[in-house]
Formats: sequence, C-alpha cells, structure tokens
Amino acid sequence: MIILSLNSRGIGSRIKQNTVNGLIWKHKVDLVCIQETKLQELDVGTCRRIWGDPEFEWEWSPADNRSGGLLCLWKKDNLQIVERVVEHNFIFLCGRKSGCNDVFAILNIYAPCDREGKQALWERLVVLKESKNLTLWCAIGDFNAVLSPSERRGISGGSHTQRGETDDFNQFIDKMELHDLPLVGKKFTWIRPNGQQMSRLDRALVSHEWLDYFPGLVQEVLHRDVSDHSPILLRASTVDWGPKPFRVMNCWFDDVRFKPFVRDTRQKLQVEGWAAYVLKEKLKILKGELKTWNRDVFEDLNRKKKEVIEKINELEKKAEETDLQLEELDQRKLLEVEFWQNARRLESLFHKKARISWVKFGDANTSFFHSLVNFRRRMNAVAGLNVNGVWCEEPQTVKAGVKEFFAQKYRRTTLATPSLDGVPFKALPVQISQSLESPFAMDELKEAVWSCANDKSPGPDV
Repeated sequence: MIILSLNSRGIGSRIKQNTVNGLIWKHKVDLVCIQETKLQELDVGTCRRIWGDPEFEWEWSPADNRSGGLLCLWKKDNLQIVERVVEHNFIFLCGRKSGCNDVFAILNIYAPCDREGKQALWERLVVLKESKNLTLWCAIGDFNAVLSPSERRGISGGSHTQRGETDDFNQFIDKMELHDLPLVGKKFTWIRPNGQQMSRLDRALVSHEWLDYFPGLVQEVLHRDVSDHSPILLRASTVDWGPKPFRVMNCWFDDVRFKPFVRDTRQKLQVEGWAAYVLKEKLKILKGELKTWNRDVFEDLNRKKKEVIEKINELEKKAEETDLQLEELDQRKLLEVEFWQNARRLESLFHKKARISWVKFGDANTSFFHSLVNFRRRMNAVAGLNVNGVWCEEPQTVKAGVKEFFAQKYRRTTLATPSLDGVPFKALPVQISQSLESPFAMDELKEAVWSCANDKSPGPDV
C-alpha cells in the first residue's frame, strides 16, 4: 500500500490541486492524506480534480474558520473502507485491501499547536485504539511535535514547554505501540520561509504487525514546492539488491531430523567438475533445500504451538469432568514435551534474529523480539543513496557509488612524508616476526572454530 501525506496549507487553489494530482499519478498512490485544507466546504468536483480519476472515494473534516481541515482520498477498487470516525483533528479509516482479509486502521492526523490540545488528542487516539480489536495500524500526518531536539534546527528546544511536548509525544507513541520509521531523502519536513528554521513535524508511525505485513517499508520525504511542508510518501521498497547471506539457525540442530536431512541430501547430490566448483554447487543446492525444509518444518512453529496448547487444554477440561484414560495421560505428557520443544525453538529463532544477549534479558518476550527484529531490519535497510547529489535507488548505481566512495577514501596519496632516518625504533625478534607471517595451520583453524560457542564467531586473539 502506497500512502501520500501532505500538509498543504490550503488546498483550494488549482496549483496545489494539480501538484497533489501529479504526485498521486507519479507514485501510483493508493491513499492520500491531506492536512490543513483550510476548506469549510468541499464538493466532489474538487476531490476529482485532486485525485484525477472518477473511481475514488473520500472523507473529510471541515476547517474551523479557515484553520485546520483534513481530507482523505483513496482508490475505490484498491481499498474497501468499512468504518470511519471523523473528528476535528483526525480521520480514522478502517478497511481492507482488495483481495485481502486482514483489516487495517489508518489515522490522518493534524495535531494542534498548543500543548493542551495535543495532550487531549493523544489521549483520544489512545482510547480509540484500545477500543478497536485491530493490529495493523498506521498513523500519518502533521503531528506538530518532535521526538528529540535533534529533529529541530535553528529553533531553541530547551524551554520547559517544548521538553514537555517532546515527552508527551514519546509517551503517546509508546502507548499506541507504534514505531517511527527512518526518513529517506531529507532530515526535516517543515521549513520556515526565512530558510533558517526547520523541524521534522510530519511522519508516519506504524505497528510492528504493519511492518511484518508490508516488509521493506520506506518513509520518503519528497521535494517541497507549494507548501512549507514536504510531502511524505510511505511505500514498500521491493528493489532486488542481489543474493542475501545464508544463515544457519541454532534451533535446527535441536531437531533430530536436521542432521539426517543434511546427510541424505548431500549424498544424493551429483555434481561434476573440478573440486572447488563441485563444493560451491553442492552448498548452493543444499542452501535451497534447507530453505524449503525450514519453511515446512519451522515456519509454522507458532501455529503448531497453538495447536498443542489447544489439545492440552481440551484434555485438562475433560479431566475436570472425568478421569482420563491411560492413553490420554500418555498423550498429555507427549504434548507437554512437544510444547516445550516448540517454545524453545521459537525462543532460539528470535534470539538469533534479534542478536540480543540471552543472559541479559532472560526468557523470551515474543513482542520484544519482534520489535528488535523489525528495528534492525529498518535500520539496516538501504533504500537508496545520494550519488553526486542525485538520489538513486537502482542497485547497480548505488553499489557503484559505494565502491567509488571507498576507492577515493583509501586511494594512496602523493603527499610528501617526513623522513625518520637514523631514529631507532623497537623491533620484534626475528622468530616472532616470522611467526606473524607464517600461514595458518589446519590444527590452528580447527581449534579456533571448535572453541566457539554454537552462536558465536571466532574472536580476536588474546
């Protein structure tokens, strides 16, 4: 789903309407959220000029004396909205994407400028979220608040009120269980006409379920033109950056089927050629087989865990009414063993993905690990790169830009260096010096690898 958000500072002029229409068509937007329409009256003709296609639906909240105002427009064929809540500072939309059964919730927000108004809005939105049994949440718009002083430039953020607003906003995000997404393109979304003061007031906040549902999510700040706010584009980046590294999961080794599967698969492989080529091809084929095996065996661990819990509870419910048979008692014991096996595998899987010290944090907290996995995914994702002042997302161009940057960084310079002839330096004995340059022995390599923990790499020599 592609969502466009813009504080338009008034959407009544044809210039601004055409500008938004151009962004909708250029980026193939599914839903557009506009803040500060400054319109007390709105008709379908104006909405059609903005959207540019007759097949659309819309919802709006009128301005109060040309202050505020919200508007949502979406593709009629792509989104099916089943519930709407409209108030002065937000529009709530609940619905489905065409062809999908999962229900999403989207908030188009324009927050007040004063702290009391924002506090009231945050409380109202928290109550609204708690009243809905939904997991896929996205809140987007102009929040008129920042998460930290670093999101302002040229503006003093040290006053008691400003620090309080920042704390209120962070607490609001925590209560809503939403996540901020890193920006792509620019650091700030609002700039004062003098060009010296700027802030990040506009953003998109999503739940971790939304991140799972729309992987590779990117929040891009587009070029600013007709407003002092930049448009925000929320989209899923599906660029193919090439093959990803293959990782072996510790939980595989806890499954008695894993080693026999690897051994049998390896023995079946028939590859001809020189030794290094045969080894490479066998590992490549084995990787594909392991991915399939992992999907069939481990991807449904949550489902298997729930099924086991249901069976255990059915037996315990039956035991409340009558004595269980010996077969049923044995079945319950086996189910208990299966439950803990699946639970440990899930813990190991999330621990591996999150790369968190197990001892430090203790038992697994699935929601906690989901958040960490998604955080690492967002922070490590490369959506694009500024190459010679031009934003690029094409993988080959980005890779070439990175290569050229480091080639320039580590290129040998021809600067004159001082001579130190005649200055005595301490030197290593010949025996130690030769040992540093000697090739590694097979026994040394084996000792280094075998001394590692199951989920660790060899560390530096001590």
